[in-house]
Amino acid sequence: MEQLYKTLEGIVDFKKVCVIQLEILLNHADEIIKWVKSQEFKKYSHLKYPPLINPNTPKQNLKNNTNNTQESIILWTLNIPIPNVDFILFGSHGVGNYGLQSYFERYGGKCIMQSQHSDGFNMYHAILQEIKDSNNYKFVYIALRNIPYRDTEKFFNLIPKSKAICLVRDPIESLKHFLCTNRNSYPQINLTTTLDTLQNKDKYSATIFDLQNKPSTTTIPFSINYNYMCFHDSEMFEYLKNINEKDINFIDMKEIVGNIARKNMEKLAAKLQIKIPKLEKDFYKHRVSDYVGLCPLDIYIHPNDLIRKKQGIQNDISSNNEGGGALLVDDYFHLRYSGVREAVDDFAKKNNIIPMPIGDGKDVFLLKI
Repeated sequence: MEQLYKTLEGIVDFKKVCVIQLEILLNHADEIIKWVKSQEFKKYSHLKYPPLINPNTPKQNLKNNTNNTQESIILWTLNIPIPNVDFILFGSHGVGNYGLQSYFERYGGKCIMQSQHSDGFNMYHAILQEIKDSNNYKFVYIALRNIPYRDTEKFFNLIPKSKAICLVRDPIESLKHFLCTNRNSYPQINLTTTLDTLQNKDKYSATIFDLQNKPSTTTIPFSINYNYMCFHDSEMFEYLKNINEKDINFIDMKEIVGNIARKNMEKLAAKLQIKIPKLEKDFYKHRVSDYVGLCPLDIYIHPNDLIRKKQGIQNDISSNNEGGGALLVDDYFHLRYSGVREAVDDFAKKNNIIPMPIGDGKDVFLLKI
């Protein structure tokens, strides 16, 4: 214990080490002492949270038979950077994140989104679990949109050194986006619903049909005041201690929209050293943001609606609570409900359908191709 304490003096603040973490340090004492005294450790010694064992050590060499949470606690205590990540995507909300994510998904990549946990360890643990389930993907990246909550400094220090993308947008265009986006008005419809109903401006504010003419006054304070979500690119970069500015690819949102998107995505893929398929030109013409104000549609299915539709009855929602069922792709990106994503992906693959993010961080709509 004394030798371990002397070795880690100035590296670990033992006043903040809990009993479980102290036990982990003692279990790995020999390995820690050998590593910290090595020449290789010196290139990490300037870090606030340097790895306490060789970060390239295979996980299976860690002592103890562990479950997922125990393993995460061990890796967290030993300051091991998040492994097996190809690049980092960071930036504000409202700058085209989900459009870019849609491209990467078609290329065979997996996006691991920063979880909504308020503490660093659980954010770290959630990402490790996602990485373990990434064997069938061609590449993996972490998407960071929110600057730190409390107690997340260590989490951001354990984001690995890697290539990165910072997606940006003209501030005025971002402001217009925040003013004209309302995701709180998802309509519940059924098979008798007509398009005119969805275009009803009195019922659904800021849908895709009326974004510019009817800003959502309820969302303006949220978007402007919560700067941990918006207009924070420089501040976010300050937290990413292991990301070098020369390794960042800055992409303006307008570069990945419209006719130039395909060419620019191919250039970006080359910089990131990821192989991408040749996709049809029409794929790059889709705009995820076109559906944000309307999706997800809560589509209620009931046998009686087929009869009503044949009878010419329109916009009758009376059967919506009479034993039918709701068809809604919800929580697609939720870290705890990975089964939703697996089931939707399997269905989409069999039916030539693309799950498209709608921009709220958890839901998708299905696009037939």
